[in-house]
Amino acid sequence: MTLVLRKLGFKVIDVIDGDRTSMTQAIGRMQADLKGQQAVAMLYYAGHGLQLDWRNYMVPVDANIDKAEDVPKQTVDIEQVIKSFKDANTRMNIIVLDACRDNPFAGSASAKGLAQLDAPPGTYLAFATAPGNVAEDGDETTGNGLFTQFLLKELQRPAKIEEVFKRVRLQVRQKSQGRQIPWDSSSLEDEFSFNDGEKFKFTAEDYQREIAEAKARQERLKREAEAALEREKQLAQLREQERLKRVEAQRIAEQKSRERAEEEARQREQQLALAAEAERKKALAAQEALARSQAEETKRLKDLELARIQAEQEAQRKKLSAEAAREQQFAMEKADWDKIKDSKNIQDFFDFLVKYPTGSISKAVEGKLAMLTDSFVMPTATKDGITPRLDPKNRFLPNDTYSWVSKNRRTGEVFERGVLSVTKINDQTVEMSDGGIYTRTGAVQVVKMGKALYSLDPPQVFFPPEDFKIGDKWQTQSIIKYG
Repeated sequence: MTLVLRKLGFKVIDVIDGDRTSMTQAIGRMQADLKGQQAVAMLYYAGHGLQLDWRNYMVPVDANIDKAEDVPKQTVDIEQVIKSFKDANTRMNIIVLDACRDNPFAGSASAKGLAQLDAPPGTYLAFATAPGNVAEDGDETTGNGLFTQFLLKELQRPAKIEEVFKRVRLQVRQKSQGRQIPWDSSSLEDEFSFNDGEKFKFTAEDYQREIAEAKARQERLKREAEAALEREKQLAQLREQERLKRVEAQRIAEQKSRERAEEEARQREQQLALAAEAERKKALAAQEALARSQAEETKRLKDLELARIQAEQEAQRKKLSAEAAREQQFAMEKADWDKIKDSKNIQDFFDFLVKYPTGSISKAVEGKLAMLTDSFVMPTATKDGITPRLDPKNRFLPNDTYSWVSKNRRTGEVFERGVLSVTKINDQTVEMSDGGIYTRTGAVQVVKMGKALYSLDPPQVFFPPEDFKIGDKWQTQSIIKYG
C-alpha cells in the first residue's frame, strides 16, 4: 500500500506493527505536515479494530485490554484522526479501515466489527465490510485481506474515487460469495481520482510488463510443480529399493539379523512413504496454485486492457460537449444493458458493474444482481436504534411510507414535495400509491402521469437497492415510452 500510494503522488508516513505511542506520534506528524497545505489527507489502517459506545478504535500491538475501561486508554480513536485532519484544514479527507476482523479483545467491545460512522464534511469513509460485521482474512500469500487485495488493484486504475470503491465492493462481494460486503459513506462535494489517467497514464509498456510478469509467475509455479513431481518420482524409486531390501532381508538366515533388517527397512519405507505423500501434496498444491494464478492473471490482464480502453474513451469524451459526452456514454451503457437485462447469469451483471460502476444504469443493474445473489451480512442497529434493511430482496414491506423533497442545492429552494406508500407487493414488482410500478429493489418500471402510463427502459432508480444512507448519490437515465 505504501508503494502504491507513493506512486500515486502521496507523501506517506508508514507505521508497521505500531504500538500506541508510534501511532499517535505518526498522527501528530501527519497533522503538522498537512497544516496549511489544503491537501488531500488519507488514513489507511489494516489491523485489529473494535467499537465501544459508538466510537471506533484502532488497536496497537502493545494493547493489553482486560475490560471496556481499558479501550480508550490503550487504543487510538478514529475521531482523533478526523480531528487532526480538521485542525490541519485539509480540503478533502479519505479514511480507509480494513479493521473489521475478529479480534482478541472482542469481549471488551460493544458489538462485532466497527460501528456505523457518517462521513464528516469533505470526507470519504470506507470500511472493509458493513458496520457490525467482520471481514475475511483473505490470501495468506499476499498477507492482505480481500478488501485490501482488490483495493490495491483498483487504486492503479484510472477512475474517480467512488468508482474505485464500488469496484472493490463488487469484487469482494463476489469473491466472498456475499459473506463480506464493504461499506462506505461520503460527504465529498468535489471530484477526486487517485489515478486520473493523465499524471499516471497507463501505457503499452506497462501492459507488456504486466504480461511478462504474469508469464514469469506462471513459469515459476510450473517449475515448482514439475520439481515436486520429480521429487515424488525419485522418492517412489527409493521406496521401491527399500522394499526390495526388505524382501532380501527376509531371506537372511539369522533370525535376529533378519528381524533387525526388516524393522530398519520397514521404518525407512514408512518414512519415505510419508515424504512421498508430502511431495504429492506439494505437487498438487503447486498445480492448484498455477491454475489459480493463470485464472487470476487472465482476469487481471482483461481488466487492464478494459482500463486502457476506457481511459482512451474518456479522453475522447473530454473533447465533446458535456451533453454529447453524456449521451454517448448512455448509448454505450444502454447497448450493454440490452444484452444482459434478461440474463440469469450473475457474472454478466458483475462484469457490467465493474465496467460502469457509477453509470446512469448501474443502480438498476445492482438491483438485478441483488435479486440473483444472497447476502450474509447481518444488519445492525444504528446509534438511533434504527436497523437498516441490507437485504435488497426485502427492500419494501407492506404499508411502507416515504416522504420526499426536491430542492435546488445551490439556493435551498424547495420546488416539490410528495408522499409515497406501498400498496401491493408481488413476486417481481411493487405497486405504489402514485400508480407507479417498481421493481422489488427500488427502480420504477411504469410511471403514471395524469391518466397515461409510461414505461421506462431501463427502470429508473428512485430508491437505492439497499437502505438509504447519508452521502449516497447516483445518476439515472432512461428512455420513456408511452403505453
